[in-house]
Amino acid sequence: MESNQKLSSVWKFIFTIILCESVGIISGLLASANNNVWFDTVQKPTWNPPAYLFGPVWTILYLLMGISLGIIWNNKATEQNKRNAYLIFATQLFLNFWWSIFFFNFHSTSIGINRYYFNGNNHHAHHF
Repeated sequence: MESNQKLSSVWKFIFTIILCESVGIISGLLASANNNVWFDTVQKPTWNPPAYLFGPVWTILYLLMGISLGIIWNNKATEQNKRNAYLIFATQLFLNFWWSIFFFNFHSTSIGINRYYFNGNNHHAHHF
């Protein structure tokens, strides 16, 4: 029975990683970030990372989100605590999805800043 439970746990992690990576891929495709003339003209700080790093970094970010969701799903916390964690997680995933779209398609830097402010105030999500 324990091996079936472990296998089930592994599949939960695989599912949550694929789910989160899919959200990132779809957001990136809808944002058309790779061929964005506007972004190329935005004045960036000297410490701005090179463009080739953004793809791997966002991929790792969504991978870690998938792992986080898998941890919530596999956790033995009370259902109420898990529901709260799912709600906070879904909120940040929703905001991450829309951030690139608003930033690159609508050139909204203020929405990007507000998204990071909101997520910064929800850092306690792991305390379920």
